[in-house]
Amino acid sequence: MSRFQKKHSPTAQAEEEAENRFKVPVSRRIADRIHSDVLDRMTCDGKPLMDLVRQQKHEEEESLKTWKLPVQIVSPLVAFVVLLI
Repeated sequence: MSRFQKKHSPTAQAEEEAENRFKVPVSRRIADRIHSDVLDRMTCDGKPLMDLVRQQKHEEEESLKTWKLPVQIVSPLVAFVVLLI
């Protein structure tokens, strides 16, 4: 839910998407209130939901780092081999 709310927070992309679907975008004030009144109070197994979301995002970023370096090393090598053929 927190990721859904963040995706639909008042950004240019969210506003454009809302208008394209004939909906009214959420104002910054309302988005902040939703965040403070709902998301900051939500818990999952007694732990604050936003802490869990932050931890999950951090883990996702770390998992992306594990494949980036090998791809950055192998891609030029593969391109070089293809050029040689």
